Amino acid sequence: MQLQKNDQAFRNPSIFHIDPKSINLDRALLNLFILMKYDGYRPISRKRPSLTVENLFERFTTLSSLVNGFEENQGIASKWLESDLVDMVNRGIPGKESVVALRPLHLDSYKLRNPIKIRDYNTSDQIYSMLLYGNKEVLDSLKEFLGKGLTNIDQTDSNYDDNNIRELDLITLTIIRLVEGSDLIDQKGRTNQSEIRFPLLLDQAQLMCDDLKRLLVYKDLMPRHILIEYIKVMMGIHLALYLFRLANELPTWVRNKNAPEPTPYDKTSYFSPLELIMDMGSNPNSKMAQISAANTARHYDSMNDFIRAVFAVNVLVPFAKTMGVFSQSTLKNGEPSIQQLIGLLANQPFTFEGYFLSKVNGLFADEPFDHVEKPEIVAIKNMEISFYDKYVELITSARSKFHKKYLSELLEATTQKNSEEGMVVQPQGSRKPRRFHIGSKLLEILVQIAVLEETGEGNYRTKVIRINEFIEWLRQRYGFVINGMDSSYNQQAEITDSEAFRQNIQALKDRLREIGFYTDLSDAYNSQTIKPRYQID
Repeated sequence: MQLQKNDQAFRNPSIFHIDPKSINLDRALLNLFILMKYDGYRPISRKRPSLTVENLFERFTTLSSLVNGFEENQGIASKWLESDLVDMVNRGIPGKESVVALRPLHLDSYKLRNPIKIRDYNTSDQIYSMLLYGNKEVLDSLKEFLGKGLTNIDQTDSNYDDNNIRELDLITLTIIRLVEGSDLIDQKGRTNQSEIRFPLLLDQAQLMCDDLKRLLVYKDLMPRHILIEYIKVMMGIHLALYLFRLANELPTWVRNKNAPEPTPYDKTSYFSPLELIMDMGSNPNSKMAQISAANTARHYDSMNDFIRAVFAVNVLVPFAKTMGVFSQSTLKNGEPSIQQLIGLLANQPFTFEGYFLSKVNGLFADEPFDHVEKPEIVAIKNMEISFYDKYVELITSARSKFHKKYLSELLEATTQKNSEEGMVVQPQGSRKPRRFHIGSKLLEILVQIAVLEETGEGNYRTKVIRINEFIEWLRQRYGFVINGMDSSYNQQAEITDSEAFRQNIQALKDRLREIGFYTDLSDAYNSQTIKPRYQID
């Protein structure tokens, strides 16, 4: 069997913009800044020399007149530049380290970059789609926060207001000074927002926007670089949640031959369809770790069904275009929607089976007469199923392993596996399975979001919340299960699971106490409270 390029196309921005690969969230953020700066357009950049530590430091030295003692301490300044202002690959490896870009601490950080090294495989497109169509006001607020100091946030030049930038921290101020100059001005390109598709899971996109809106409440209270880190972490978490949900929902739509229209987020009734069982402890051999690992494996394994569902939808695109199934007036930007494509399965045109018969035959057309096919391919060819299903199964069998590997890598990047900001851990150097786990930094971010209460007209105040309220909030908002006895898991729970979840709740309390949020005056739930770090009235 020989697949042609059009047989195995996998990335479909109408489903998910990202081409699954191992990505870096800092670099995705830089690419997002470009889209934000140019309102979804790709800029036309002047050709620039490759960015190196040497030519970046040369640019850095032009700031010497602004800083006392720079000339006498150039060595220290160079080390500071490398460690605090620059993202590098192979850092510290002689002959291999190279500059990627400035750290993503300002909207204009992207201006000094090596384009080939900041590839994000369309991760920024997915985030931009979720912002643009999820809540444009949040996108604008984020752009204003990230572009602080710019004279006019809507202009593509880099003119700065000297009065405003005085309020910025030293690192951000230095980045602004580094990217000043007419040699770094770009022009808005011609590739526009038609490449940015409407998100299939609108409620998940709007939930991310709601989280970011809440985080921006702290913009005048916490250090800028910490808040940007919070924003980056939550963008990564929401990408992972989006993909986990797609892996559950897209196969269901294909099976049911019906895809619903995107559903808006309703903060009064939203309940995450996910059930991600979090082990809040640190012992990979515990009963709780085993429960979480089994749940985690099920979600990662759901990528197999997702891969098949993507191919099941993708093969319908050339059919619809070749056969002229949809009139141009029903298409958006010349492309059929996922709802239209999946609807073809329930109302198949008379040319449907004949088209896919020819596609199946085409997979074997160039094989020599004496070619011996793999047993699994022979088994699929002999199955008594439709030619459409046969074509999808043949492609999936050939490409599933490849895409499963890269989808797993994408999930581990977006969940920031084995980091304090992450939601997945796996012991290194062992064969222990991965499991869901809320890192301490992520837990801190979630608390900062949870303690905010909306007061009307987009304003918020902080409030004290009870531990049981926080546990339920995590379950409803993100599908993070701390107490499985209150979830659907309870239906299959063993007797020993109850004790495991009790210890899991205690582990959560201990972790909250460690990061300074938790107070318990007695064993009563109403006296076990989480207090906000910042007071907002």
